[in-house]
Amino acid sequence: MSTIMLDERPIQSAWSTGEEPIGAAVGCCGVTRIEPYSENGAVFPHLPWLKVWKGDVLIARLNCAHMAEITYAEEEAEETH
Repeated sequence: MSTIMLDERPIQSAWSTGEEPIGAAVGCCGVTRIEPYSENGAVFPHLPWLKVWKGDVLIARLNCAHMAEITYAEEEAEETH
């Protein structure tokens, strides 16, 4: 199982790289939370993905393999002090 699945810290943001990065951040565009989950792939079980929520509505799913940066709420709080 991926370590992101075992990490209990709240995810603040997740972004890919490239000319048109994809991702999400809590507090941006109504996003209320980002949470990891696993999906079974064609070859490998338990692939890590992220669910992006706006209230109780799932608005996006992000494949962790495409994310270049994932930040946690605690990390952002530490950076502001």
